[in-house]
Order: sequence, then structure tokens, then C-alpha cells
Amino acid sequence: MRDRAIFTALLFCACVTACSPKSSPGANPEPTAVAPGAGEPTKAAPFTGEPTQANQFNPTPTSGSTTTNTAVTFTPPSGSTLPPATVGSFYSQAITVSGATVSTNSLSASAMPFGLTASVGSTNTVVISGVPTQNGTFNPIIRVGLGSVDYTITVNQ
Repeated sequence: MRDRAIFTALLFCACVTACSPKSSPGANPEPTAVAPGAGEPTKAAPFTGEPTQANQFNPTPTSGSTTTNTAVTFTPPSGSTLPPATVGSFYSQAITVSGATVSTNSLSASAMPFGLTASVGSTNTVVISGVPTQNGTFNPIIRVGLGSVDYTITVNQ
């Protein structure tokens, strides 16, 4: 029984090694150097290679690459004061986003009033909702993709 388990483990390792994309001929094209030791990403694969130098590098696209600089806009705009909330009462405020797709992977929020959260709403909206538990003035920051917006929310007693 022990020999069979060892054989199965060795067979598994051999299959993983043989089937790995790095060992398959032509699976990863020869990377174009961006930073020493790192290759440029393709649609099929992320950056390849191991960086050999610590620093910040700004890759430039090569032929066949495309870049899109799309501005992410929010409604209400950054710096707006959202409607006030009341401790112990349900609160909900929708924020419309354009220029980025709102998803659980692209959305983050910080400095939210206690008891409120930011979540994905209907098509391209973020919803700040919940039951606030502490009064005060808060300045939450909502991030979607590469865009961010800051608001002021006052929670009344």
C-alpha cells in the first residue's frame, strides 16, 4: 500500500511537471524585457520571469500592445457632501461610476462611518448602506479600478 502511494505521488509530480506551461514548448513566448529579468505581459499570460533588480519601472508598450487611459468618474463627484445619516437608522446612498466596471474585485472603501459599508449595486453603481452606530463627520474614500473619490458623510445622533 505504501509503495502504491509513493508511485501515485511520483506520477502526479511527473504529470504536473510535464503539463506545466513553463515546460510546454511555445506556451510562453520569449518575454520582452521591461525591467531587468521581467517580461511584458500578454493577454494570455501575466508578466513572466523573475525581477533581478529592485526599483520602480514604467513599462512602455511594444508593437502589438495597447494601452487605454480611461478616466473614472463618479456621480456625485469627489468632494461632495452626501445626505446625512442618523445613528440607528438604515442609510443608503448610490454612487454612479463611469469609465470602470464596478465589481467585488475592483471596489474598495476606507474610512467609512461605523456600521456602513460600500458594496456593488446595480449596473455600475456603488451603494453605501447600513445602520450607522456612531455619530460624527466621516470622510470615506471609495476606489473603483484606478479611480477614487472622497466624500463627507455626517452621522447625527
